[in-house]
Amino acid sequence: MSTTQSPSTHFGVGGLIMAIALVSVSHRCAGASDGVLRRHPANPRYVTDDSGTAIFLTGSHTWWNVQKDPDSPVAVPTSQSFSNYLDWMQSHGHNFTRLWVGLSYLGCEPYPWSRTGPGTAHDDGPKFDMTSMNESYFDVVRERVLQVQGRGMYCSVMFFGSHNRMKSNFPGTAWHPENNVNPELASAFDPDDGYSFFTTDAVAREIQRQLVRTFIDELNDVDNMMWEIINEPGGTAAAVAWHKDMVEYAKSYEATKPKQHLVGMTGGWGLGTEMLTGVADWISPDWDAYSTTGPGDYHQGGPAAYSDKVVINDTDHLWGYSDLVDVEDHRKWVWKTLCRGNHPIYMDPYDANQPDHDNHGEVNPGFDPPRKAMGYALVYAHKVDLAAALPDETVASTGYCLAEPGMTYLVYQPGSGAFTVDLQPGEYDYEWFDPTTGTVAGTGSLRAPGGDRSFTPPFGGDAVLHLSSSATGGDADGDGLTDDDESNVHGTDPTDADTDDDGMSDGDEVAGGLDPLNTDQDANGVPDGQDDWDGDGVDNATEAAAGTSAGTPPDDPQVGAAVFSCEPGGAGPAPVHAAALVALGLGLVLARATTAHVMQLI
Repeated sequence: MSTTQSPSTHFGVGGLIMAIALVSVSHRCAGASDGVLRRHPANPRYVTDDSGTAIFLTGSHTWWNVQKDPDSPVAVPTSQSFSNYLDWMQSHGHNFTRLWVGLSYLGCEPYPWSRTGPGTAHDDGPKFDMTSMNESYFDVVRERVLQVQGRGMYCSVMFFGSHNRMKSNFPGTAWHPENNVNPELASAFDPDDGYSFFTTDAVAREIQRQLVRTFIDELNDVDNMMWEIINEPGGTAAAVAWHKDMVEYAKSYEATKPKQHLVGMTGGWGLGTEMLTGVADWISPDWDAYSTTGPGDYHQGGPAAYSDKVVINDTDHLWGYSDLVDVEDHRKWVWKTLCRGNHPIYMDPYDANQPDHDNHGEVNPGFDPPRKAMGYALVYAHKVDLAAALPDETVASTGYCLAEPGMTYLVYQPGSGAFTVDLQPGEYDYEWFDPTTGTVAGTGSLRAPGGDRSFTPPFGGDAVLHLSSSATGGDADGDGLTDDDESNVHGTDPTDADTDDDGMSDGDEVAGGLDPLNTDQDANGVPDGQDDWDGDGVDNATEAAAGTSAGTPPDDPQVGAAVFSCEPGGAGPAPVHAAALVALGLGLVLARATTAHVMQLI
């Protein structure tokens, strides 16, 4: 017999939970601190803190939120402008940003170093003393980091800003010998070559290390951050050696302090596979990290098997500037990255003036799809036990799945149409999410006999499917009944999926109102699973596995992989009722279908 519950409206709770999840972008309360970030011991793809929770990081970052854009007349960023930026990030549900600090570009006030002179730099200001730290600058950086922590968010903090203009315009930086009063740098650096910044000269290296020490001294007591050495130093032998040395130095210096933060290497300009091994705790791979000698393509989310480092997958090192032509790829890339066990962050133009890249000094909503996708991804990351769920390229035919087999599956279909998921036997609650519209498009429950099961999204385009076990108390034999219920309610063996050996699982028999302890319920000498009660030529066990009725002919199943769909006319129920919510001022409409059907497969 087939039984189905009547539809019921449950958007009020589920939709509100999703809205709250988007607003509360971290597992922490705003302003709280749960200890310094470290790699999660059970799943080192993620970070954790004293709470023990595996934390998924995602969010936008932009260049000029601490120091001034040297190419714009816009004033130096203020505490209020940064607070506005964090408001904007949280409106999209983000929980992580990079802080572009330590920048040495002329015109990029304020600076980490004092401008003491004597002499004039190329911008007509006093020359810098690279050994004299500007304490007011570090006060600003500390204030910004604490603003992030006060929102329950996380950030990375650069020591040396970015190398890009050093390589393209070394005379336009404070490190250039003609812009500072430090003869040690003049003897170590080639004024015509920004790559000479990666010097082996011991005295010059010590001046560079002083900047590292100052940052660590200023911020060691803060929990919600991690260190980044420098943005996109390149892959020359000298740059790689310098980069790794600075990681080791930062670690060794901070080892003398009360707290030790994660230290990262970020790619760009050919750093490639060099970062995949070594001393860094976290990495942001570049376009060369997926070569034939590397582990996989990070444009496509990265390889599921790689877990040697926390991977903060950054569009900055894969695409560079963000352009509107790439928005759809970036939106899908967010979900691919999540389902490969990595952390997506977006190089956001925000309010930068970049006419060549579709931005004109104000926030362009054309870039909203990847911004929103990161907030949605964080909501679904919270639905998964990331400490236990692992990325797997084979569980789903799409190649994108976070799975804790038998407990939860988060699947992304980057294309369109049906796909299969290799499920452990059991009962599952499901939820369809349309990542294009940001809406929950179908919910309900199903029973899986085990093996590949086909799913068809109830909408076109890419799709997200979340499956979670609806069983409680454990299910050792995978028959869909909890161990407690088998022992205390049904009298069945919790270690044997078919206690009476009739060819039908205990769970299927209980769901159909049958006796799981009676091998031959109609006493005709044929075990129940081999019998054909509706006379349609298909035995009861096959019908139970396919989700069709064993007692009301004609009801021939499609033998093979069971098919589940939320489409009208499919094997599952269509969404029948929807509601919309403007999520607590987010301007984000969450439509949640309210189907609560239960598919009982007998």
